[in-house]
Amino acid sequence: MGALRPPLRWRLRGEVDLLTAGKVESAIKTEIVAAPPALIDMTGLSFLDSAGLAMLAREHMMAGWQMAFRVAVTHRGVIAPIRLTAMDRLLTMFYTVAHGVAMPGSGRMPAFPNG
Repeated sequence: MGALRPPLRWRLRGEVDLLTAGKVESAIKTEIVAAPPALIDMTGLSFLDSAGLAMLAREHMMAGWQMAFRVAVTHRGVIAPIRLTAMDRLLTMFYTVAHGVAMPGSGRMPAFPNG
């Protein structure tokens, strides 16, 4: 059995909205299938709209249900739309990149708390 490798990671900053979601998706799309697992570092995002949510849903489906697709998120402007649309049930969310990168069984944080 081969050694587990850390997830492929993308770091997003600023806002993901109608104007930027397509660019983000293009950057992620080609690599996500070839190199699972994946982590999207959204700790630098301050805003996520419906176009960004749709992009996350498509990328998660592209990654496949068997693959760990993780997001690290801290800003309320990003957390709120994810929770309001119940995407927190679809995505594995973490408060920090360090917890998102942790391999199962090595300090992995439980799914994002409801509080």
